Amino acid sequence: MGAKQNIPRSGSMQFWPRCRAKKAVPRIHSYAKVKEPRLIGFAGFKVGMTHVMFSETKKTARFAGETVSVPTTIIECPPLRIYSVRFYTKDSYGTKVAKDILNLKFDKELSRTVILPKEKHDSVDKEDISKYSDIRVLVYTQPGVTCVGQKKPQIFEVALGGSMDEKFKFVKDNFDKEIKLSDVFKEGEYVDVTSVTTGKGVAGPMKRFGIGRKSHKSEKGTRRPGCICASWKGHAHIMYRTAQAGKMGYHTRLVRNLKIMKISDNISEIANAGGHNHYGVVRNTYLLLKGSVPGPQKRLIRINTPIRPSRLHNPQPVKLEYVSVDSKQ
Repeated sequence: MGAKQNIPRSGSMQFWPRCRAKKAVPRIHSYAKVKEPRLIGFAGFKVGMTHVMFSETKKTARFAGETVSVPTTIIECPPLRIYSVRFYTKDSYGTKVAKDILNLKFDKELSRTVILPKEKHDSVDKEDISKYSDIRVLVYTQPGVTCVGQKKPQIFEVALGGSMDEKFKFVKDNFDKEIKLSDVFKEGEYVDVTSVTTGKGVAGPMKRFGIGRKSHKSEKGTRRPGCICASWKGHAHIMYRTAQAGKMGYHTRLVRNLKIMKISDNISEIANAGGHNHYGVVRNTYLLLKGSVPGPQKRLIRINTPIRPSRLHNPQPVKLEYVSVDSKQ
């Protein structure tokens, strides 16, 4: 007898069930603790990918002192505006929203997303924060100032850093103002990126789970699993782990610890003839992230302070020597 063949299962069980996202705007379930009174997260629109070259200054790096080329993702980040302020209370049953104060000085385009109230609400300045446990804000994007082509602003919740008094002061100071990307993140920092991946429609088990192809003489298809039950005889129950065809893509995914290579308002540095493929011309503050980001062009990308930062990372700004603006990328 020959050696027993041991083949690992096809398809990762890390993300299961492979359910599709309910919305294109991903939801953040937990935030990092930040001492500074600011937004813990931001958002932007994915433009595409390019590559940059810089001199590696980290002494322990493999290519220390040499010029390194790395792939980067371009994200356009127009300013955010506050839609409402949420006050949370905490009891034995958990945390719940106690009060929500809307900002009546909003853009007219917001009426495409929600029904805007006409009556006045309570003022934020007169609120007593001693009876609340947390303060968060609902912000909305401004896609009208970009080339995305969307008319409806996206609304999502973002947590705040600092103590309760600092959070309340931040809300009062920025209630009617625009919040820029430079007010939240700096160059050289590491961030977590959450977005919805590209939808691929219905896919077979080979593409969806990575199973091997059967012999060309096999019955009932060569791109199908050999057996979907526990046994060929008598067992009609199909395990949920069995690789079968179904919808693939459009999943909410999180990428941890991506370095911010550059934050700039100088649009001419990444401008090319005719704009970027499948996106257009970048008009606002843009962000260069090291590595790739899930999702297609024009997809909303949520950027947050890393909840599991690594001690090995070097959070220092990088001086870029070259940024590729090839329109074919």
